[in-house]
Amino acid sequence: MKNTSYYKRIIAAVLVLLLTLSICPMVLADTVSGKTTATVILRKSASTSSSALCTIKKGSKVTVLATADPWVKVKDGSNTGYIMAKYLDYTGKVSAEKTESTSSAASSTSTAKTLRQGDKSDAVKSMQQQLIALGYLKTEATGYYGSATVSAVKAFQKYLGLSADGIAGSKTLTAINNAANGISTATETGKTTAAAATASATIKASSLKKGDEGEDVTTLQQQLIALGYLKTAATGFFGAATKTAVQKFQKDAGLTADGVAGAKTLSALAAKAGTSAVNAKTASVQTGVTTSGITLREGDKSEAVKMMQTQLIYAGYLKTEATGFFGTATGNALRAFQKDHSLTADGVGTPTTLNALDRLITIMAAIPDEESGDVTTTNVVVKSVEETKRINNVVLEDWWSGVIDSTIKRKATFTVTDVKTGKSFKAARYGGSNHLDAEPLTAEDEAIMEEIFNHTWTWNARAIWLTYNGVTYAAAMNGMPHGSCNIRDNNFDGMFCIHFLNSRTHGGNAVNPDMQARVQEAFEAAK
Repeated sequence: MKNTSYYKRIIAAVLVLLLTLSICPMVLADTVSGKTTATVILRKSASTSSSALCTIKKGSKVTVLATADPWVKVKDGSNTGYIMAKYLDYTGKVSAEKTESTSSAASSTSTAKTLRQGDKSDAVKSMQQQLIALGYLKTEATGYYGSATVSAVKAFQKYLGLSADGIAGSKTLTAINNAANGISTATETGKTTAAAATASATIKASSLKKGDEGEDVTTLQQQLIALGYLKTAATGFFGAATKTAVQKFQKDAGLTADGVAGAKTLSALAAKAGTSAVNAKTASVQTGVTTSGITLREGDKSEAVKMMQTQLIYAGYLKTEATGFFGTATGNALRAFQKDHSLTADGVGTPTTLNALDRLITIMAAIPDEESGDVTTTNVVVKSVEETKRINNVVLEDWWSGVIDSTIKRKATFTVTDVKTGKSFKAARYGGSNHLDAEPLTAEDEAIMEEIFNHTWTWNARAIWLTYNGVTYAAAMNGMPHGSCNIRDNNFDGMFCIHFLNSRTHGGNAVNPDMQARVQEAFEAAK
């Protein structure tokens, strides 16, 4: 009897143990934990433009709630938000939130999976071939989703008003496919008819505006050139000159002169241009004409040269007047510009160089008060270079001494320390001639910089110390991403400005009082 009772107790204990084991895995499976591989910003929604909730340090543990490709929804303490999936190490299955990248639109007929940087497949190659046909991708269709493909996808997405994240989700793939199937190929070698160009524009775009780029813009520019409204090259980039030309045409045609080439403007332009051929040579300057625009060389004299000189002056590269004659000074200025923008520094105004110059002017024109926010700038003429000063280990160096510019080369990395908070991050030089343009080196550095600016990008200056090769300089920086960039994976879309003693803005060639005050603050803080 005792033995029977004993065995009953054993069996009951085993049953309880089995029941417990069967329940525990289910409970654990509901919670997936992960560890951050970099210091990241936890954002309110799955977007880099979304407001920041907090900063999560590298190596922190978080609870993974859902995926929203390429984002992951996580919980960190009392905060719930999104971080980039590439900065999180986790295993286990979690539910997927519906986003443009992860779900098919109801109206979409595409069943292709999401394509992103790093992928390699026939699907990538097919998409690249379509992007090449549409004029967005200039490289070969290799089947590998690299940085050039990301840039092409972003440009296409921006053009159509999609989320420009460089990830080809269902909506993006469907849009690319639809656009590619509607391309007109009615062209001849070295020549495009206005009728064919108009057909292409009708199929691919309903409106064109400043900042747009692609074959549609080239077509628009060729028509404007043929009608005498545009005096520059057909570069394929809708810059300030193109907007002015569109406004002039609209005014003459009795349309709203807003500089946006909408359906009415495109239709009126096509009717005015008729079916006459638009030859690239109509915009030529002597020799060197290419199929995509003009080429300017030393010795040329034209309105196109004068326009280029005006842009170089505005950008701070040319110190002489815009005479219309392409001389030695213009060639040197163009080489300096090409060097700063990673172009072949041959001093020749190729379509690629003219396109990049027009793009720079457009970007600079969009910067409020020449990167000074609400601060009024003061034009100056540098009479002499101030003597170098030193307080303890901090150096106050005049930018125009050339020491900083020649020492910290393009792509050189250095440490930026915010004077007030004491926080430091790494940055790399992008370029700049009147001051130094820089980029956060990594996403972790971007997160620290964002902390310094209290998670709000601004043109307002902050006092900093810049340390390079053992030397610390008194300087100032703003925190507004703008312009171009070399580093694509640092979560910072553009560059930011670093000023030193007497440095000036690029566009207005002017001293920014806010920047200079912060430079002095950084120097005095060394006491």
